[in-house]
This record gives sequence, C-alpha cells and structure tokens, in this order.
Amino acid sequence: MASAASVKTAQSLPAARGVSEARQVAIELTGAVLMAACGHLMIKYGLNTALAVTHTSLTVRILSYLLMPRVILGLAVYGIGTLLWIAVVSKRDISYLYPITALNYVLITLGGMWLFGELVSWRRWIGIAVVITGVVVLQTSSGEKKQ
Repeated sequence: MASAASVKTAQSLPAARGVSEARQVAIELTGAVLMAACGHLMIKYGLNTALAVTHTSLTVRILSYLLMPRVILGLAVYGIGTLLWIAVVSKRDISYLYPITALNYVLITLGGMWLFGELVSWRRWIGIAVVITGVVVLQTSSGEKKQ
C-alpha cells in the first residue's frame, strides 16, 4: 500500500512537469526569436562584405550569394531558429506564439543600428514601440493554454 507521502509526491509531479515544460517552451521560443534575428543579421553582414555581383542574371546573383560563407552561416543560424520554432509550435497555440516573433523587428532594427550604422528615425522608433506594446497586450490578454 502506498504511503501518504508517496501519493502526495505523485500528485505534485504533473504540476512540476508543467512548470518545467513552460520553462522549456520559453527557452525554445526565446531561442527561435534570437536565432531568426541573428540569422538575418548574419545574412546581411555576409552580403555587405561580399563583392558586388552585377551584370548577371538574378539566378546567378542568388546562387553566388548562397555560396558565400557568411550567408551560409546566417542561413544555418536561421535554420536552427526554425527548428526551435517547430518545437515550440508543436506545444502551444500559434495564436499565442506568433505575436512574439514581432520582437524580431526590434532586434533586427537594433542590430542594423549597432552593427551596420543604420540610422533609425523617430517615426521608426514609434512604430517599434507600437509593436512592443502590441506584443505585451496580446500576451497579457491571451490566456495562454496548451493545445
């Protein structure tokens, strides 16, 4: 016969698993967003540092870009982010998750500014603030539930 302590422990296991699953989803989602942004920035960096490919067809230009090591690395990083995204979407509602990917706008804008010296107008910052506000509103009002 099971003791009261073992029954109590067994009953608390699902709750403990839920916390650890929520943490895992948060880590995977954060990784997916960060990897997507880093992948895009690495692709841009690879294209910025490449010799200009001109006077060729679009197909030849795209193929030459796809053979650049930094572009390949950027695509690989983006691909890992996509795999993390697949893992997350298999566990939660996409209507809850997808708005979070809008944070890529923020990360890529900051990366463009810091890495490439791009100028960001105050209007763009207002747009980014609207995006962040929208993500916060959607996440706090979503009533997240597992699929």
